[in-house]
Amino acid sequence: MNDSNPEHWINLKRNRIREFFSGVSERIRDLYNIRDDYIEMEMPASKMSPEFVKHLKDKVEKYHGDVHIREASKEDINIIMDIYEKAWKSSTMPFRISSKEKLKDIYEYQGTKFLISSIKNQDVGFILIDIAGVGDNTGIIVALGILPEFQRKGIGHYLALHAWEYFQKYNVTQFRCEVHVENELAINFIKEFGFKEKKKYVDPYGSLKV
Repeated sequence: MNDSNPEHWINLKRNRIREFFSGVSERIRDLYNIRDDYIEMEMPASKMSPEFVKHLKDKVEKYHGDVHIREASKEDINIIMDIYEKAWKSSTMPFRISSKEKLKDIYEYQGTKFLISSIKNQDVGFILIDIAGVGDNTGIIVALGILPEFQRKGIGHYLALHAWEYFQKYNVTQFRCEVHVENELAINFIKEFGFKEKKKYVDPYGSLKV
């Protein structure tokens, strides 16, 4: 999709992704005064030093032979949708049924990328990442979903490392992520990478589930 106003298009894309991964659409939230508290977390890319990257790689080394990562294609939309529904339903995160068509739109947005993890030919998780802003080298972890039975096995770390490799291609200088205040597992997970809490606010761009 092309737009003569880049900032307008970025905001439109951001709002549509929010709506998909949040529990309720923005319009419904305004009508009923629904509020969800999220924590914005950020980290300068300089913290991802070679030593730190090696530390993370060593941490997931035992899964190296079993876990495979690929960039999603349009044919993977059903797989992503299935993982998303199972991961979010098993969590305390807000959830609503979203359409496959909306997920296809997100897939086609400029700057967004889905990575899928598989173990022994079974797809078990995904990460959605984005490059934000016009001339702004900010890498965003929009969403991370892992099948319940494969959580806490290092797959989230593996996906995050591959996201980092993708961001490197675009000279990203800062990372950002938004996490629900009640999702302690996700907060602790993202802090392992060096992210710091910035502020709490309503209806953030994205959500994290590990």
